[in-house]
Amino acid sequence: MNHAVERYLAPTSLTQALAVLAESGGATVLAGGTDLMPQSRAGRVKFARTLLNIRRVPGMDMVEVADGKLLLGALVTISTLVDHPLVRDHAPLLSQAGGSFCQRPNPQCGNTRRQPMQRFARRRHAHAADGAGCRD
Repeated sequence: MNHAVERYLAPTSLTQALAVLAESGGATVLAGGTDLMPQSRAGRVKFARTLLNIRRVPGMDMVEVADGKLLLGALVTISTLVDHPLVRDHAPLLSQAGGSFCQRPNPQCGNTRRQPMQRFARRRHAHAADGAGCRD
């Protein structure tokens, strides 16, 4: 059973965010929140006592290449995966796959092109073949 969130934090540096995560009991990381409540209600996410919003941490949406490797921040959106030239050049399949996520407006899907990748790391989310909706 989920216990109540006792504290909400929105750090403005990676150092602050990591310090919170290192605390006893950890934290539930929030990177947009669109999917957090439904996942909680379904029993897939259990809230820690601290809710940690990482949206204000600089660099979490970075896309760069270092030592020939493509590096992506936790807040890179599906739209960025599709549109960013470094992703298209260094990981074309990733860019193409990002384009397959609910491209057409659909109330069941929400605006997935703007969602952070973290949502998709927790949940397999693909557009149904008939265009009728999304499936898990």
